[in-house]
Amino acid sequence: MISMTKHKSPLKAIRAKCIDCMCGQKYEVRLCPSTDCDLHPFRFGRNPNRKGIGNTKNLIPITNDSLSKSKSYSIISGLV
Repeated sequence: MISMTKHKSPLKAIRAKCIDCMCGQKYEVRLCPSTDCDLHPFRFGRNPNRKGIGNTKNLIPITNDSLSKSKSYSIISGLV
């Protein structure tokens, strides 16, 4: 028979393991002293290697004015 259980993503599985390791205390995961554990950087359920990827909140919209300013700046900075 095929199991109908829903599989967790790897990061959610790591987060669940860390919570289990800290006896179910989510706050204790933040204070985890096991820095030599391979899962330690992933304990918050996020991949630290992807920090900033996909974050569109800090992007500056490109307009014709900003393009002309950047071109003029690069020409001026090229003279120095």
